[in-house]
Amino acid sequence: MTEKSGTIRPKYTIMRQNINKKVKLVCLYQVVMHYRLPFYNKISQDPDIDFVLIHGNGNKKGKLVNANLDKALFKRIQLNDYRIPMPFSPLLMFHLIKESPDIVFTEGSSSLINSSIAFIYSKLFNKKFIWWSLGKLKNKQYTGFRKLINKWERYIELHSNAIFTYSTQGKEYFLSRGVDRSKIYVAVNVFDTNSKLLEVVKYNLKGYLNGKYFNIGFIGSIEKSKNLELLIDSVSILNSKYNNIKLHIIGDGVHLENLKQYSENNPAVIYYGRINEGASKILSNCDLFVLPGLGGLAICEAMLNSLPIITGNADGTEYDLVDEENGFIIENMDIDNLCEKIEFLYLNPDIVKKMKLKSFERITNDLSFEKYYSVFKTMIEKVK
Repeated sequence: MTEKSGTIRPKYTIMRQNINKKVKLVCLYQVVMHYRLPFYNKISQDPDIDFVLIHGNGNKKGKLVNANLDKALFKRIQLNDYRIPMPFSPLLMFHLIKESPDIVFTEGSSSLINSSIAFIYSKLFNKKFIWWSLGKLKNKQYTGFRKLINKWERYIELHSNAIFTYSTQGKEYFLSRGVDRSKIYVAVNVFDTNSKLLEVVKYNLKGYLNGKYFNIGFIGSIEKSKNLELLIDSVSILNSKYNNIKLHIIGDGVHLENLKQYSENNPAVIYYGRINEGASKILSNCDLFVLPGLGGLAICEAMLNSLPIITGNADGTEYDLVDEENGFIIENMDIDNLCEKIEFLYLNPDIVKKMKLKSFERITNDLSFEKYYSVFKTMIEKVK
């Protein structure tokens, strides 16, 4: 009896240790975006996950800038990277081998070189691999060398253990590529709605903007792809008729100075620069949010500030976030269509009130940060 119990007990102990073992997760991303900090912090505090973030230097200005990491709770490794034109970190393979994760969770096409290194690592060392991607922007076509690269991306997608995608549109894209439905996890791209809601309450200063104007808000990186000139022109046209519309632009980026020159003789356009905390004192006092070009997360922030939304084809999340109850998606975004929708809301304040309420309800109830993380955690449990 003593000999038998002595042989059984170690086996049982090993089994119990394996059950309680944390899964080692390494995430790769170009930079630490400020809106991703709460997501990474939540992963790092998850009792079931041992989390490490590997990221690059990023740029000195524009969208790809590392956030202030004073509040980062996670272990991170910052690698020197080179853009050729995508980021390439020569020591990435070395660090992956050193960390030896169970799962690699990586940004997709926008960092394809490093993602490819991570994919090759996962296959060489029999690790699990998750592709984190929005899919493809609507109406975007691949030609030439990019078309060849797309074939390699498809190979990665088909041989990934899971796809973590931003939207229902992303899911349909991956299904069209032949990816198994059971491997696709849709988490509509949102930020930490709880902490942002505290900001909304804190900075919701009624009367901060002059109430005699119809105030239109925009927040996001200032890039050519945002198509903000179209929005400025629309405000100019409508002001020639009504003369009480203001456009409030929050954000910074490589295109900011060009945009300021474009609107220098337009007193209806007001610039605030980048505001990472406190943007709600402007947004919550607006009547409408407009995204005339690419984007996505800005829609969530606008909805949390109880704003109706007008957007074109953004990043695919707009079809999960916006419908006729809280705004308009303009498939063929041009100045006539945009002016028509803005004017409609300008002339219908009762509809604006209903849309404001519906935006807030949707982002806090149906598309919260908790639901986003729940999809992520379910995926990790299935993959490990």
